[in-house]
Formats: sequence, C-alpha cells, structure tokens
Amino acid sequence: TLVGAAVAVLATLIPRSNLRNLDELFSDAIVVTDSLVSVWREATEYLCSGERSAARLRLESRIDSLELLATAVKRNLDGGWWEVLGRPRARRRRDLLALYHANAESVQEVIAIIKFSVLTEQFSAGQQHFFGVTGKAMQILVKETSILMWLCLQASEDGVIDDWEKDEIQMLVDSVHERQDQLQDAYL
Repeated sequence: TLVGAAVAVLATLIPRSNLRNLDELFSDAIVVTDSLVSVWREATEYLCSGERSAARLRLESRIDSLELLATAVKRNLDGGWWEVLGRPRARRRRDLLALYHANAESVQEVIAIIKFSVLTEQFSAGQQHFFGVTGKAMQILVKETSILMWLCLQASEDGVIDDWEKDEIQMLVDSVHERQDQLQDAYL
C-alpha cells in the first residue's frame, strides 16, 4: 500500500508530456541536424559567393533559431532521464543521443563563428581571394562532415552501434580529418 501511494504521488509529479522524451529527443536531433547541415552549407556558399547580399540576414535568423532547437533538445535530455530506468537498451539509446547532441553543440559553436563572418564580411579583394582559394575545400569539408553527422545520428537511433557502423563512422572521421588538412593546405 505504501509503495502504491508512492507511485501515485510520483505519477502526479511527472508531467505526461514527457512520457515520450526519448522519441522527441530523436525527432529534435533530426531537426537540429538538418538545420545545422543546411545553415552551414548555405553560409559557406554565401561566403564563397563574393558579394554581400540579404542572404546574410536570412542566415542570421536561421542560426538564431538553432539556439532554440538546441534548447529543446537539452530540455528533453534533462527531462527524460527517468524514462530509461530499468531499460538498458533505451538507456544506451539515450546515452548515444546525448553524446550526439554534445557533438552537435560543438558544430553549433562553429556555426556561431560563421554567423559573425557572414554578418561582417565586406568581400574585400583579399577576402575574395581567400574564399576563392579555400572555397572548394570548405564546401567539401561541409559535405563530408554533414554525411558524418547523419551517420552518427542514424547509428544512435536503436541504441546499438554495430561493427559495420563503427567502421563506416571511423572511415568518415578519417575523411573529415583529411578534408580539414586539405582546407589548411589550401589556406597556406
């Protein structure tokens, strides 16, 4: 009777809307990934375009909305911990999604720096030369990183990262590192 009363009290304290936080977390991660990938691609295209335009204001707005999306994901991470109690596979899925979100946040920090560049870029001759020399390498890096992000998110969906997923992720990580080196070489 005491245990039943404790469960009843606990049930009144836990909001019903959070009963599917794990599913919401994955859905939010899809939206965040799609937004990060498209904003990063569009910002790179804008910087490589060679001219200042209203596109910078659209990018600013989209980058600002990413912060709201990240807040929603963080809320689901913080609010849904109890959903995985006694469910090891769900716990692994949540842990993988939390790790994915932490890495997506680091990409979002890069996007914040890109936002500054997009808003302040004057497209001087020197800057146009810089983007002319590094633009292709930047675009390839964005593409490879985007593929890696989607693969990592997909691998975390079921809470189990299979050996073939590990191999593919490692291959893409190595490729992203190569692309970073190519970007640095283009810059130097």
